[in-house]
Amino acid sequence: YLGRQTNDIVNGYLRQGAALLMPTMCYENSPTIIAQAQSFGGAILASRLGGIPEMLVAKNQWALPPADLNAWLTTMVDLRNNNQLWRLTPTKKIIDASTYCAAVLAKLK
Repeated sequence: YLGRQTNDIVNGYLRQGAALLMPTMCYENSPTIIAQAQSFGGAILASRLGGIPEMLVAKNQWALPPADLNAWLTTMVDLRNNNQLWRLTPTKKIIDASTYCAAVLAKLK
């Protein structure tokens, strides 16, 4: 979490990143960050709450149970193993999701 950022900074992160992860526990109607991320074509994993599921319509976008760590980790690993889903246009860099998942698990222990 980086706190509040300007649109230019957020767009820079979205342009360079492999995926947007939005594990919110809040019932949000239409989060702006999802619309911003969609404009760059990257993969999106977000909580299945509020209006979020209706926003996720592309084949590289998932609405996941917010408190189900296993669902998030499994989806990230599946995403890593299917490079075609990272981005619907070809300029995203691919991160090592298995390394990220291991780091998440280590922090939870």
